Amino acid sequence: MANKFTPDHDVTVGVDFGSYHIRVEDQLIKLQIWDTAGQESFRSITKIFYRSADAVILGYSITNRESFEHLKDWLREIQTQCDPEVIVFLVGNKADLEDERVIT
Repeated sequence: MANKFTPDHDVTVGVDFGSYHIRVEDQLIKLQIWDTAGQESFRSITKIFYRSADAVILGYSITNRESFEHLKDWLREIQTQCDPEVIVFLVGNKADLEDERVIT
């Protein structure tokens, strides 16, 4: 069901992985997405997933202050494990729950 939004999804427990090939102009790029769900119990194994990453997306819930506060720990981890040139994106999710927002 590519290119179509579906409101139903499976919650990530542990680590989830997706691999996609996309063409950007004339270059074929392999995109790997590792969803670690930010769970502390998996922190030790997540290092191997992002050690050679070119970009990292740090996501947090706009409805959960604790998820936002943990970002500094994840950023510190990225800075010690990844290449200094890694691109880091910060993404606030659950924007559809604006009435429950706790992060401005």
